[in-house]
Amino acid sequence: MTADIVGQYNNSQPYTGLSVCLSGDASNAVKCGTISAVYTSWTSNTCNCVQYGGDTSYSTVVGDSGAPVYHWQYLPNGVDQVAYAVGVGNSSAGNFARIQNVLDGLVFTTLVT
Repeated sequence: MTADIVGQYNNSQPYTGLSVCLSGDASNAVKCGTISAVYTSWTSNTCNCVQYGGDTSYSTVVGDSGAPVYHWQYLPNGVDQVAYAVGVGNSSAGNFARIQNVLDGLVFTTLVT
């Protein structure tokens, strides 16, 4: 199943138990699961800024980092689905950075460089 990502999910506020998928490049597969923890943080070695994200129940492989993490949601007609951005895959452990923090980091990096 493919779909365009139409926006951020819940204003970039994911929650524990939310169903999410990742389209991994290295694993060449769509992996789905649930968010198992939110609001973990670390210092990104890309922008040298604090990133916030979470952990998921799916596993990924090295090389899946940077892949989109998204939530499928049915439209009111109960048939069609849309995908909302939740984050960006960060590691082979299934961690992700929240999409808003990723965008903030990109803007910050762009303004500084």
